[in-house]
Amino acid sequence: MGYYMRYFDTSEKRLTIGEIEGALRDVNPAYRLESPESAKIPQADLYLGDGLYAEIEINEPGDGLFEDEIAEMLEFLEDAEGNGRTRVEEVL
Repeated sequence: MGYYMRYFDTSEKRLTIGEIEGALRDVNPAYRLESPESAKIPQADLYLGDGLYAEIEINEPGDGLFEDEIAEMLEFLEDAEGNGRTRVEEVL
């Protein structure tokens, strides 16, 4: 069974595949990211040793998917309850 997880980076500086790889390797040097040379958007396969564990893609405003992802998350929030809802809406 696979999972589709989204993370939203709210920092001013754009996140890179290299920064993600560096952070993972700080935890365990057996992590590595392999990016296709022909990729039009930042993306990579995540390996731990020889095992493939994830596909990572960094979506940015104007890339054709980013705005759709934000709209979908805002739709999910319509039914959400709790203290964090307003904070998430503000971030999105």
